[in-house]
Amino acid sequence: MPISILTSEPQFKYQPHNLPSRRNHLQNPLFHMSQVKRPPRPQRRGLFFSSTSSQWQQQQRSLSGLDTHGYSSLTPTSLSSVPLDAAIHCGDLSQYGSLSDYKNTLELLRSIAAPIKLVIPGNHDLSLNSSGLPRSDTRDAPDLTERQSLHTQAQRFWTGTEAREPGIRFLSLGFNEVELENKGLLKIYATPYTPFPPGVDDSEWAFGYKSNEDLYNPLGTGIWYSIPSGPPETKISEERKGEVDILISHGPPRYRLDRTEEGENVGCKNLWRAVRRCKPKVHCFGHVHAGYGAELVRWTEENGDLPKDDDMDDGIEEVRNINGDIGDGVRRLVVSEEGSGRKETLFVNAALLGQEMLEKMPWLVEMELSGRFREEEGRGKS
Repeated sequence: MPISILTSEPQFKYQPHNLPSRRNHLQNPLFHMSQVKRPPRPQRRGLFFSSTSSQWQQQQRSLSGLDTHGYSSLTPTSLSSVPLDAAIHCGDLSQYGSLSDYKNTLELLRSIAAPIKLVIPGNHDLSLNSSGLPRSDTRDAPDLTERQSLHTQAQRFWTGTEAREPGIRFLSLGFNEVELENKGLLKIYATPYTPFPPGVDDSEWAFGYKSNEDLYNPLGTGIWYSIPSGPPETKISEERKGEVDILISHGPPRYRLDRTEEGENVGCKNLWRAVRRCKPKVHCFGHVHAGYGAELVRWTEENGDLPKDDDMDDGIEEVRNINGDIGDGVRRLVVSEEGSGRKETLFVNAALLGQEMLEKMPWLVEMELSGRFREEEGRGKS
């Protein structure tokens, strides 16, 4: 049961002068951004996964994920002829949250030969984030109705009939279970959230939070200086931390494939603590295009409470960079039995394209999933 994921990120630094201002956004609720200098063309990212059921053998297929900023084609890469179990979009369905970009992304997803397409938004998808609406005390408040209308249209677009017909499922924040056609059960934790860069707020950055806010770890399980925040569904409790096969986030955790071209680690420390606690088989993300690559982390046996803070090597026995076996235009990886036993986690940052051309190969990762039969098909089977 192969699985694949693709993402794409803009080729520019996330600094305030590169982002549209609050006033430009509010004056133009459809985010055409005609008065804003656009950044260079975004970089697409890609990751392919492959999985096999642990209870029975199934024909291998693939699952792909995307982060495409409103582009309607993966040219020169095409997945139209690749049989997939599912497709995963890791966020940034648009460049600035316009409906036209969403329609382009839907066209791209339709072109992928997968019966199931799993989608999360990212920091560019402003119209999907209700907290990014203008505040009532601003002088631009008359635009509030138009902005609310766009938010409603965006939500309906990704959850309505037009999106459901090609198999798109807009993932809920937190835990999700998806039954694949071969009856394998994919257990996912999904989050579109990324920390705000300095000087940026929710008028310019969707699904953002302050770096000291902890959306993922319940009180008493996070790092000492972070403040528990966010709705209950974002928390990975002690009771549920073993339920994650794949963690899908828009941005990376701290220390894992999150280094910018300037050498700065920009991933989220609170997300890293959550990953360290739940030890998923695979954690896939994009957002930092210079971090393209894959690495396998082997965890140490830890008993009792975790330390008050996390250093880069805390809880880690070994880290190995993984290049994969090259063939058929992909880098092929396998999640071992150790990964299935929560002793290892494969981290993949799948940044494929440069500014104008495909520069890097996508990843194909084979892994085992827990399986189950549908009730009516499972009677009498052992």
